[in-house]
Amino acid sequence: MPAALPSNPTVRTVLREARTALHNLYGDRLKRIVVFGSQARGDAHADSDIDLAIVLMPPVDAYAESQRTSDLVVNMAIRYGVALSMLHLSTKEFANTQHALIRTLHEEGITL
Repeated sequence: MPAALPSNPTVRTVLREARTALHNLYGDRLKRIVVFGSQARGDAHADSDIDLAIVLMPPVDAYAESQRTSDLVVNMAIRYGVALSMLHLSTKEFANTQHALIRTLHEEGITL
């Protein structure tokens, strides 16, 4: 995985706050947070969203986890004017590199 976080100060602040909030929300269940997409590749624009893969100990119900993190997503949008897109995965799903998206997470993603 690449090591460089996005250089945009607002994005860096959002990532730092999101990491703290997710650690507080999930505790030991949270195994990894991976930034992916344009922010990780370094080709983000001012209006690009921030894609995060949230890797959790199973079981993971993507709908329930999206509901659980919705306040965080809304708060970041209101406070910083950025859109957070979260993909909730189990550790087992994250290990399945036969899936193209998971392979991309491993190849291009930045672990927070």
